[in-house]
Amino acid sequence: MVRPLRIEYASAVHHVMYRANGRQRIFHGTRYYELFLSKLEIFAEKFEITA
Repeated sequence: MVRPLRIEYASAVHHVMYRANGRQRIFHGTRYYELFLSKLEIFAEKFEITA
């Protein structure tokens, strides 16, 4: 079944989450998790994302 298209508009609020299929691991080590957090911080600042 195809997911319906999302409605997009300026200043929209989005909920973002990450999850693996079948409860598989997403990060295979602390280094990868820390890299993810580092990149997340960079892009949050760049795109003015707030929590």
